[in-house]
Amino acid sequence: KFYPESLMRTSNDIDIYVSPESIGEAKTVLEGMGLKYVKENSGGEDFEFNQGISYVELHISLGGITKRQKQFFEKMVSKSKATSDTELGLRLEDKYIYTVFHLYKHFITAGAGARMFLDVYCIGKAKGADREYIESALDKLGILRFENTVSKINEVLFESKEASSEILELLEYIFENGAYGTSAAAKHLKYASGKAVKQPSAKHIISDLCLDKESMKKRYAVLQRCMVLYPFCVIHRVAKGAIFRRKTLAKAVDSAKDIVLNRERYSRILKISGIL
Repeated sequence: KFYPESLMRTSNDIDIYVSPESIGEAKTVLEGMGLKYVKENSGGEDFEFNQGISYVELHISLGGITKRQKQFFEKMVSKSKATSDTELGLRLEDKYIYTVFHLYKHFITAGAGARMFLDVYCIGKAKGADREYIESALDKLGILRFENTVSKINEVLFESKEASSEILELLEYIFENGAYGTSAAAKHLKYASGKAVKQPSAKHIISDLCLDKESMKKRYAVLQRCMVLYPFCVIHRVAKGAIFRRKTLAKAVDSAKDIVLNRERYSRILKISGIL
């Protein structure tokens, strides 16, 4: 909609917002089209289907990371349902706010390629937007400073403006991790955040790397349905010796050391991007 030509905006998957009460019907429709139900993500908020290399995701929420952010987007959707007279529901300003937040979410989980910055740039250039409303909303979401940094990055990427040393540093980070990020960057960013400062011990790091709930869910399918069994799965894994084999433990220790050594760099990335 906002690109000069629609085909300039390629897509890896199709995301569809669906009212929670309609999720069962939506699943039936997609399965009737030949798509296979793959998995449920984000605590029952996202539902993924695929057909070959084509992916469709159903979302019953616009998301958010903190409780306050989730409530903000819930209100945004409720308001658009009640007052919308536009084709796509959300106002121009709301589309821009959500696009900035989507970029922010990817950025802090290790991957936000140039295309995501171009999305923000294209929508931000649309005429008639209420900038005061946008800034107020971004401030409530806690990402106004981040959006200001994104604007500077976009001026360099798409308007050939000269980059400061800090922007060049951010661009290096952006391009080294690509659009979808890397697991290494995800770990580094996690421990560069406030949580890592409060819990910097090797014990916490090694515990998270080896026995965090997400990795255990992948190893033990039963945990997808019943997290009560988590302690028993941990006991089973430890009993098999997977954690305490020399190579496995050495790898975890090396990874922990790497995180500690690089924490300063990733903390700086978060600070100069306006996140911390």
